[in-house]
Amino acid sequence: MLIQNAFVVVIGLGGVGSHAVNMLVRSGIQRIRIIDFDHISLSSLNRNAFATLGDVGFSKALRMKEHLIGVVPWCDIEAIAEMFR
Repeated sequence: MLIQNAFVVVIGLGGVGSHAVNMLVRSGIQRIRIIDFDHISLSSLNRNAFATLGDVGFSKALRMKEHLIGVVPWCDIEAIAEMFR
Protein backbone atom coordinates (compact mmCIF):
# COMPACT_ATOMS: atom_id res chain seq x y z
CA MET A 1 0.00 0.00 0.00
CA LEU A 2 1.15 3.54 -0.67
CA ILE A 3 0.40 4.75 2.85
CA GLN A 4 2.80 2.19 4.33
CA ASN A 5 5.65 3.66 2.26
CA ALA A 6 4.93 7.27 3.24
CA PHE A 7 7.17 9.28 5.57
CA VAL A 8 5.29 11.82 7.66
CA VAL A 9 6.58 14.61 9.91
CA VAL A 10 4.30 16.09 12.57
CA ILE A 11 5.40 19.24 14.39
CA GLY A 12 3.62 19.82 17.68
CA LEU A 13 1.91 17.20 19.81
CA GLY A 14 -0.82 19.26 21.42
CA GLY A 15 -4.56 19.03 20.96
CA VAL A 16 -4.37 18.51 17.18
CA GLY A 17 -0.91 17.01 16.65
CA SER A 18 -1.19 14.22 19.21
CA HIS A 19 -4.50 13.04 17.76
CA ALA A 20 -3.17 13.32 14.20
CA VAL A 21 -0.10 11.21 14.99
CA ASN A 22 -2.22 8.63 16.76
CA MET A 23 -4.55 8.25 13.76
CA LEU A 24 -1.76 8.32 11.14
CA VAL A 25 0.09 5.46 12.80
CA ARG A 26 -3.07 3.46 13.40
CA SER A 27 -4.01 4.01 9.74
CA GLY A 28 -0.87 2.34 8.44
CA ILE A 29 1.92 4.94 8.31
CA GLN A 30 5.09 3.04 9.16
CA ARG A 31 7.66 5.89 9.21
CA ILE A 32 6.96 9.02 11.18
CA ARG A 33 8.95 11.81 12.81
CA ILE A 34 7.33 13.64 15.72
CA ILE A 35 8.71 16.93 17.01
CA ASP A 36 7.72 18.81 20.17
CA PHE A 37 9.85 20.70 22.70
CA ASP A 38 7.23 20.77 25.45
CA HIS A 39 6.47 18.58 28.45
CA ILE A 40 3.11 17.18 29.47
CA SER A 41 1.37 19.33 32.07
CA LEU A 42 -1.73 18.92 34.21
CA SER A 43 -3.45 21.62 32.22
CA SER A 44 -2.78 19.85 28.89
CA LEU A 45 -4.01 16.36 29.82
CA ASN A 46 -7.50 16.99 28.44
CA ARG A 47 -6.08 17.94 25.02
CA ASN A 48 -3.65 15.07 24.62
CA ALA A 49 -4.45 11.85 22.78
CA PHE A 50 -2.27 9.59 24.93
CA ALA A 51 -1.12 11.20 28.18
CA THR A 52 -2.13 10.12 31.66
CA LEU A 53 -1.51 11.63 35.07
CA GLY A 54 1.67 9.56 35.32
CA ASP A 55 3.08 11.29 32.23
CA VAL A 56 3.00 14.81 33.71
CA GLY A 57 6.44 16.42 33.55
CA PHE A 58 7.76 14.16 30.80
CA SER A 59 8.55 15.02 27.18
CA LYS A 60 5.52 14.92 24.89
CA ALA A 61 7.55 13.51 22.00
CA LEU A 62 9.24 10.74 23.97
CA ARG A 63 6.07 9.67 25.78
CA MET A 64 4.11 9.68 22.51
CA LYS A 65 6.70 7.39 20.95
CA GLU A 66 6.53 4.99 23.93
CA HIS A 67 2.74 4.94 23.72
CA LEU A 68 2.69 4.28 19.98
CA ILE A 69 5.31 1.53 20.14
CA GLY A 70 2.93 -0.27 22.48
CA VAL A 71 0.19 -0.03 19.86
CA VAL A 72 2.17 -0.56 16.62
CA PRO A 73 5.60 -1.97 17.48
CA TRP A 74 6.59 -2.35 13.80
CA CYS A 75 6.35 1.41 13.19
CA ASP A 76 9.60 3.39 12.82
CA ILE A 77 9.02 6.42 15.06
CA GLU A 78 11.64 9.14 15.43
CA ALA A 79 10.89 11.39 18.42
CA ILE A 80 12.64 14.75 18.65
CA ALA A 81 12.20 16.60 21.94
CA GLU A 82 13.29 20.07 20.88
CA MET A 83 12.00 23.24 19.23
CA PHE A 84 11.52 22.91 15.46
CA ARG A 85 13.74 25.30 13.53
